Amino acid sequence: MLKKVNPFWKKFLQDLGFDEDVKNFVKKIKPPWKYIWLILFFTLLFNFTTVIQPLILAKLFELINSEKSIWLLNLIVLGGILLFLIRGVSQYFQGYLLAKASQEVLTEKRKEFIEIVFKQPVYVLERNHSGHLVSVVISNIAAIVSDLPGLIIGYINSIITLIFSLSWIFYKDVTLGFMTIFTLPALTFVLKHFFKKVENIAELIQQKISHLITGMNEVFRYMRVVKVFNREEFEKQRVFKLIDEYKNLQLRLARISMLQKPAAEFVASLSLIVITWYSGYLVIKGVLKPFDVIAYWGYVAISVSPITNLSASLFNTRVIFGYIKEFMKTLSSLNINEFDNSLYEYNQDIVFRGKITFDSVSFGYDENKILDKVSFTIYPGQKVAIIGKSGIGKSTLISLLVKFYKPIEGKIYIDDIDIEKINPNILRKNISILTQEIYLFNDSIFKNIEYSKQGASMDEIVEACKKAEIHDEIMSKKEGYNYVVMEDGKGLSGGQRQRIALARLFLKDSPIVILDEPTSALDKINTEKIVKSIFTYFKDKTVIIISHTIDVIKEVDRVFTIQDGKIIEQDKSLLQSKS
Repeated sequence: MLKKVNPFWKKFLQDLGFDEDVKNFVKKIKPPWKYIWLILFFTLLFNFTTVIQPLILAKLFELINSEKSIWLLNLIVLGGILLFLIRGVSQYFQGYLLAKASQEVLTEKRKEFIEIVFKQPVYVLERNHSGHLVSVVISNIAAIVSDLPGLIIGYINSIITLIFSLSWIFYKDVTLGFMTIFTLPALTFVLKHFFKKVENIAELIQQKISHLITGMNEVFRYMRVVKVFNREEFEKQRVFKLIDEYKNLQLRLARISMLQKPAAEFVASLSLIVITWYSGYLVIKGVLKPFDVIAYWGYVAISVSPITNLSASLFNTRVIFGYIKEFMKTLSSLNINEFDNSLYEYNQDIVFRGKITFDSVSFGYDENKILDKVSFTIYPGQKVAIIGKSGIGKSTLISLLVKFYKPIEGKIYIDDIDIEKINPNILRKNISILTQEIYLFNDSIFKNIEYSKQGASMDEIVEACKKAEIHDEIMSKKEGYNYVVMEDGKGLSGGQRQRIALARLFLKDSPIVILDEPTSALDKINTEKIVKSIFTYFKDKTVIIISHTIDVIKEVDRVFTIQDGKIIEQDKSLLQSKS
């Protein structure tokens, strides 16, 4: 696009920060045309009431001087009142409709971004801090979409007023016209200086907001850890530092903005002084009528305002372009749609029998290889335990199976189908997982369990809870299944959270079940009950259990150990005797 532009304007747009990122962002905005036409109408009406004022004022003085009629004076004054009423009404509707259009676009852009986030694989999302993604949704998009329409209207107001004012001035005297527009290149020179200063501040501000949100989220979420180690003062100072850094960036931006405005006004005022002297000179020489000078000075005053407003708008545009670049940078890192049907052969519902095969699968982070050419087969209905030291790769194995991560080499098959050919939605419908870290939402117990099977009846959920040995404890609460779980499951014991999560699996009833330390938060009695439930109600399922509990291991069909990146099948009876 920039190649087709005049070299001067091309350089100006580059200085302003207009590039392919900005162009692509603007192209993807869907303007709410039902409001835009009305906004343009009221904008034109508002500008008409602005540019007509100097002419009315000049005509008023001329008529008073020539006609000396009170009736005519009153009529013109009433007309002026009507004019200002129309101006006020048009300004209100222009502002209100603009706010409404902005909110529609803002809501749409936020939804689009969140939709993109949900389409990303886990390994892509883990490369982005959650605080950064939250700041993009709340702050970055709002800063762009809320300010951009106002700037566009500001440009329209300034340009219309400037064109009308300059046209009248040129009509009266060409020299005066050129003296007035001389302000524009002078202002451009001043603005370029400020553009360079503001170039990176907008992007830095958005980055600092994401750091602040991440830091505060960590502190509030892990307050128990903070308090048990007496680290309140340390964490307080850490958050204070982030707040101060954000404040300092905002002050830098404000300082540049405040310098820019008086600098622009100073340049415009110098031009105004020179022009005023010249117009007075023309009156003395008899070239201009005195009443024309009143209109002329009115239009010069009006034209100075849009010129200075244009300088402020250009400055703010540079800031917004910085926000857009930061947004597009984030968007470019979210460049995968893991649910794109064109990537897969299997996009329709499949019910798996439950055969799982790892064929020479390797995985690692950077140079650190966690799994090295791992191969094994689990047959439908088998119960398998995976044991090994912490951090050895047990949970990674599961993450690979559900396509949270991709192996760096090798293949994984379910029912002899390469999982890379299966849409993740279809794959995950057939797999239920109880993770080591239990995730419960700030909602009722009913809704937390129903999460695994939307639309499930109360009878289905009660049956699942009975299998998970949690029904009686739920009913002991006054609200029963309507009891609202606090954030991160606060208000429930670790064992209760674990069994509510297990009830989700009983409700989902998938052919493949994965349990990561399913009894880690339970006492011996509840462990025995849960183990019995698992092996009773999942008897026809393929079950993978990551556990070191002998009560679990003794019930499984096979035991695998991960050691030095390899997987080795162990003699179960030998393990039991050692335990």
